[in-house]
Amino acid sequence: MEKDRIIIRPMYKTDLEYIKGMKVAILKSTGEIIKRHFDNVGQYIPKQYSTIPIETLSYDDINWELAGYKIK
Repeated sequence: MEKDRIIIRPMYKTDLEYIKGMKVAILKSTGEIIKRHFDNVGQYIPKQYSTIPIETLSYDDINWELAGYKIK
């Protein structure tokens, strides 16, 4: 079984209480948003998640339309 990870990405329109430009830290196994922040969300992740590896999505892996940006 794969260990859990925290994924950092921009908020998507499908996320609860979506705010364009905000980033989120999401627990991959459940999809639960554990922290939202405009700047460097990784430094604000609660301490109880400190043993879980953090993965930031690369530019190409982000769904920019869901993040609220037009793709040209």
